[in-house]
Amino acid sequence: MTQPESQATAAARLEQLIDKSPIGSVQLIVFFLCFSVAFFDGFDIQAIGFAAPAIISEWGIQQSDFTTVFTAGLLGVLIGVVGQGPVSDTVGRRPIIIASLLIFGALSLATVFVSNLSILILLRFVTGVGLGAAIPNIIALTAEYAPKRRRALAIALMMTGFPLGGFLGGLFASVVLDLYSWHALFLIGGIAPFLVAAVAYMLLPESILFMGHLAGVAEAAGSPRAEEYRKKAKQLLARIGISEELDMKSAPDKGAQASSRWKDLFADGRGLSTSLLWFVTFINQVVWYFLISWLPTTLASAGLSAERAVIPAAMLNLGAIVGGVVLSWFSDRTSVKFVLGVNFIFSAVLCIAVGGAISFGLPALIVAAILTGLSVGGAQLVLNALAAEFYPTGMRSTGVGGASLAGRMGSVAGPLLGGAIIAAGGSTFVLFGSLAVLPVLAAGGVSALRIRSSHQ
Repeated sequence: MTQPESQATAAARLEQLIDKSPIGSVQLIVFFLCFSVAFFDGFDIQAIGFAAPAIISEWGIQQSDFTTVFTAGLLGVLIGVVGQGPVSDTVGRRPIIIASLLIFGALSLATVFVSNLSILILLRFVTGVGLGAAIPNIIALTAEYAPKRRRALAIALMMTGFPLGGFLGGLFASVVLDLYSWHALFLIGGIAPFLVAAVAYMLLPESILFMGHLAGVAEAAGSPRAEEYRKKAKQLLARIGISEELDMKSAPDKGAQASSRWKDLFADGRGLSTSLLWFVTFINQVVWYFLISWLPTTLASAGLSAERAVIPAAMLNLGAIVGGVVLSWFSDRTSVKFVLGVNFIFSAVLCIAVGGAISFGLPALIVAAILTGLSVGGAQLVLNALAAEFYPTGMRSTGVGGASLAGRMGSVAGPLLGGAIIAAGGSTFVLFGSLAVLPVLAAGGVSALRIRSSHQ
């Protein structure tokens, strides 16, 4: 072994092996299961928006009363994001993913039996906790099994499960709300995560890089568990077809000793870049959750039936699926920050277009919604990949969780902003015109991040 190789960290050496290896069946299983988690996360978190017009009508409550329901679920998501990072960077990605599935599956099933607003608010909050813990971990696990040359695309494709869940959930809702009732949405949203959790328990491996990281931490601390972690890492390597013998007896990668501390996201010159990443993610999620929360009810109040009002919201998610792939493709060939900056300007224009399309009927709304979803939803998939790439293994889940936390704060602010404008009697033009200001701010944040990166 050469001197540079002997000084390399455990996680770095493992990452080099993964980067050189082809994508095989184990990686595909990881990607598919993480995709499935994202799918049902997206289905469940948006189901309440699809069901809202029917619930409001059935219970005889005001549209503005549902603001608390939206924000309670998203606040729970925020709590889940905050709590998962240090835990998953200590116990691993796999157990948190499985636990998250069980939590939001069980609480979604409980929602089937709810009969008043107060209980619905409570259930949506606890459901959100499970939903919030899942996403940072599936991003981290996908990043740690994907070769670097395909990492951004792998994360973007995996995360298309989130908008796909919303898209198919919207189409499903348009049929179910017409033939049955809103309860069926939460019945499916509750049973399916249990099935995915069972498959994940049998097939989903832990992160190889995380095992290497733990080996390095234990070695540096003189812990006898170092050999156990090395053995697990080598077994996982063998599962993906790598039998190369390697020595992992070295100090951990930079930041590994304090991988579970949030303050490390701002150490070693990362502070300003982390803050800018959080700012842009926050703004983008304000826009996204504003749209998916209030678009169905806005359209219903404009005269569309409940089952037709959910169709443009579903099309937002279809656009996001396409946008994640398209923007990732351009980002790999140019600059992710440049692509995001230009894209956010288009987002501002498209937000206004959605508001204007309401006057032109459902076909115009569908086109505007697809394009807006491509821009706003696609940007979030690219931001996820950027966050995963930015942080080292020892703090990756915490780092992705930090960016997700900023986004989840935006997801809470989005419905609140829309509710405040509606409660104040704002017109549709004011509602969507106000929203268009936010992507311009995000474009400024990306430009600042780009300038910061060029000076590092």
